[in-house]
Amino acid sequence: MKRLILASAIGMAAFAAAPSQAADIVTDCVLLGIDDIVPNAEKCVGYYDKNVLKASAGDFAKQEEVDALKLLGLGDGTLGVIKVLEKLDNSGNFVRPLNGLTYIGVHYGAGNGPVANNGGVTAFYRFNAGANLDAISFQNGSVSGVALYATGAAVPEPAAWALMLGGFGLLGASMRRRQRTTVTFA
Repeated sequence: MKRLILASAIGMAAFAAAPSQAADIVTDCVLLGIDDIVPNAEKCVGYYDKNVLKASAGDFAKQEEVDALKLLGLGDGTLGVIKVLEKLDNSGNFVRPLNGLTYIGVHYGAGNGPVANNGGVTAFYRFNAGANLDAISFQNGSVSGVALYATGAAVPEPAAWALMLGGFGLLGASMRRRQRTTVTFA
């Protein structure tokens, strides 16, 4: 009985230690894929041989997504940390404004793939979105899915800055105008 328990424990440990089934990279997009999107990517990981964008909007990224994003410098490869902020079907028109360093995944459908690839591949990109970008465009291929994983904080509009500075000025003026009371001792 002890041998049976020991054998099953060893089998379960070996199963748990086995890496998740990763997608194969068909062509490395490090050099070819930088200009797949506009604005151009700073770094690209992929082209994986299948649709790796498995998580839905609001859900945590799946292992294959986390592994690719780690190669781009987002996260440490731990599951349950990176969430999918938005998931688009076939466009790059985001609801949330993109700011600064942004991380996305793009699946190119079975039709026309990016650069020199057939369709059915996925790539992950890191790029600088600048301030309040709401759309990206794709140079090559037929896009069938886009996932947004991270983007910087929104940059306030000049009118918001002016309103905030005016508020601070009014607050300072009201503090300065306070009535001072005189205390006398008998």
